[in-house]
Amino acid sequence: MKNIFALFLILMSISVLGNVPFRLSVNQLNFATLNENSRDSLPVTITNDFNGSIRIQLQFFGIFQDTAFSVSPSDFTIPQGGSRTVHVRFAPKHNVRYETAMMVQTTVGAGWAFSRPVFLSGNGVYTNAYYATSTNLSGEALKQALRTKMNQGLRVLSYNEARDSMYLRFDNWATNGRGAATNTLECVYTGRQISGFNSRTQVQNTPNDFNCEHTFPQGFFSSASPMLSDMHHLFPTDNNANNQRANTPFGVVLGAPTWSQGGSKLGGGVFEPRDVHKGAVARAMLYFGIMYGGNSTVQINYLTSQESTLKSWTNQFPPNAVDVRRNNDIARAQGNRNPLVDYPQLLNRMGMLSTNSDLPRSKSYWVSAQRTFSSTPSDEHRISIYNTGTDTLILGGSGSYSPANGFLWMSPGTTVIPPNSTSSLAFFWSGGTDSIVIPTNKAAGDRLVIQLFSSLSTQANFYQTQLLNLEDAWEIIDLPSGKVSVSLYDIQGRMMIQKTVFSTNMNISKADLLAGIYVLKVNVDGVEKVWKLKK
Repeated sequence: MKNIFALFLILMSISVLGNVPFRLSVNQLNFATLNENSRDSLPVTITNDFNGSIRIQLQFFGIFQDTAFSVSPSDFTIPQGGSRTVHVRFAPKHNVRYETAMMVQTTVGAGWAFSRPVFLSGNGVYTNAYYATSTNLSGEALKQALRTKMNQGLRVLSYNEARDSMYLRFDNWATNGRGAATNTLECVYTGRQISGFNSRTQVQNTPNDFNCEHTFPQGFFSSASPMLSDMHHLFPTDNNANNQRANTPFGVVLGAPTWSQGGSKLGGGVFEPRDVHKGAVARAMLYFGIMYGGNSTVQINYLTSQESTLKSWTNQFPPNAVDVRRNNDIARAQGNRNPLVDYPQLLNRMGMLSTNSDLPRSKSYWVSAQRTFSSTPSDEHRISIYNTGTDTLILGGSGSYSPANGFLWMSPGTTVIPPNSTSSLAFFWSGGTDSIVIPTNKAAGDRLVIQLFSSLSTQANFYQTQLLNLEDAWEIIDLPSGKVSVSLYDIQGRMMIQKTVFSTNMNISKADLLAGIYVLKVNVDGVEKVWKLKK
């Protein structure tokens, strides 16, 4: 066979991969349409064709921060000649089309890396038909669709009507399912409660002294309608707490607060509500950004500096039964819903709500292996590359490296991998040590490097091995599999420690060693690695 072999990058149809030590019963799973409360599973059988046991690891990739597909366990061993059936579960959280892959990968011996994808697809839908127009949308298009829907059928309440509904019905513990025997309100910021009232006037006057909190302050929309009476951002508060908050943006108070009560505090130019109300605050503010971001009366840039913190609070404090009931009650009164109470995960499909909400384009990729080795010229190698980003990944072009010992990279040819798609790097190779270097468009100067070794190469066996210098020991990690013999010598050549293990990780204690220089020799199946150490 000639000493020149072709190196090429091709889009995978994934029907045949040369010399992969396992077989898959299917290469694609198509799931039925499911809602966010449903799940389904389909089987894949993996058969071991190797002359020994193999360890299988399954890799999944998320869409809008939702890893809808999963297998448990995802890391297991299949004995020689055996097979294992796994059931891939589909449990969507978004009303979108899911198209991704499960990468089935294994490493045989000390470094042969193999992978094959099983392509996965399915559709998610929401049980609440109110959100049908948001299907398969993201970014600014999703925000606009939600805004349109939230304005359809909106009934603008008078301010008195909104406050009466809040005080006497929706936030009243005697009528909203929270079990009070008499009319009861609680300040969302301090936890102070009042009871025994029968009218808005009694709520607001002494001795009760309650007020209506506009979570998005009135001053930033000139107290205009419909924002003034939109109950999705109105809450009952103690007069003093309402005044303390004023129009201060929300955030985390660092250092000593200038005011605090009931868990809420003010300081450093921000107001931090108590934990029990953080989620509701965040969803009210972000609702306001979706609903009124296009209203010229609203100074929506007030939201900008707070968005990151508010989004973190929505994740940290998800909607509870009280939030859900309140959303339902308000929807019946004013005709629209807060989508972030119904489906908080919608936030993961939008960028900044106070500006253009398109998600930033990202370039990232997953590689099944970045090293491989062989001494058999006929062996075909394929390394899978999966585009995990939201932008197109381009591999190759000018700057591709063609090693001198027989590899040919087809430059300036390029391979384009769309988001949530996979390609394979396929090559033949006769042994030796070298690298394939492939430029990518991930970032300026980014290179995908594949290390190539002969199977007899010490570098190959110890390519991933690391020695960590800990306080009380040296730890060796990622040793090649096999019989590991370890010997430690002092500077005079005297053996201080000798042990044999069958493990890929091990510790060498420093406890009984004097300060000085030592030589560590690690032998794996006749191949030796040497370190010079100092205690």
